[in-house]
Amino acid sequence: DMLEIMSIYGSEVSETVMPPRKLNIQKASVIRQFRRWNPNFLKFFYFKDGKWEPKLGREGELTRRQQTRKKGPKQSSAVVAASIGRDDGGGGKGFWGDL
Repeated sequence: DMLEIMSIYGSEVSETVMPPRKLNIQKASVIRQFRRWNPNFLKFFYFKDGKWEPKLGREGELTRRQQTRKKGPKQSSAVVAASIGRDDGGGGKGFWGDL
């Protein structure tokens, strides 16, 4: 799930592109990179039918991330989400424990 989310939505904090992966990548490396790329993941995604879905929808999440990257590290993504008109807060299944 983490690799799929990173390849679809990219980083929340920078324009970094996901590098090609080896088949035997360590789980800890994926988790570390995912946490760096998605520091506010649980604010903007929810777990439904066995899959993580963006609360803003696919296009809304892509737009939010693009705006967040433009704003830079000084402005939080919660402020950007509020400017889009939606910030539902956390909730859902415990993500980091579902590896």
